[in-house]
Amino acid sequence: MNPWKVILYIIIIGAISYTMFNHGMDSPQEIVENSPYPEFMFVDSNATSIVISHNSGKHFSPYIFYGIDGIYSNIHSPNEIAIKTPFWFLAYLTPYQMNMTTGNGCIYINSGYVGKPDTKWVEYMSDSNAIAYTNDRVICMSSEGKYTKMDIIFQNYGDINIDANTLNLKDVKVIQSNIENKGDVAIVHLTLDAPLEKFISKN
Repeated sequence: MNPWKVILYIIIIGAISYTMFNHGMDSPQEIVENSPYPEFMFVDSNATSIVISHNSGKHFSPYIFYGIDGIYSNIHSPNEIAIKTPFWFLAYLTPYQMNMTTGNGCIYINSGYVGKPDTKWVEYMSDSNAIAYTNDRVICMSSEGKYTKMDIIFQNYGDINIDANTLNLKDVKVIQSNIENKGDVAIVHLTLDAPLEKFISKN
């Protein structure tokens, strides 16, 4: 089942609700605590609009994705999708119900609730449009137009060298970089000369 069909259905409800409710960005703590997968990739409504615009070649404003709080995918099984939306209970009104269930404020596609993440990284995270969260590290990404702000959070076991090859970003220019140490946790702050869709789009 194509999850984008369900997403586009929710867009219709979201566009109507945009002028009716006040809706802000979820905090990193809320994103992690709401995840139905222990290790996950998360994109918020802004990142969702960027991905769909990039993949379709057409511009979609983030405002029309108002009905979607975010989309989770299971890192260990990327076809397992959970759409976090206040309108999850309307999912069964769509004609696209194959492999779809609901629960915990999510519409699950090819999936169900797997388990809670370890929240050990939450206190080091910043507000982000996209998050890759694992037990070993976290990558937080925010769109800055044609640039991407990226924080990489991990256990600090010693000297850290920052370069594009080490970060597996061989075709991306690192404009700014610095390391922040917080006890035994290191946070690498990067500004990258590439838009967000380069890192979260399949195309």
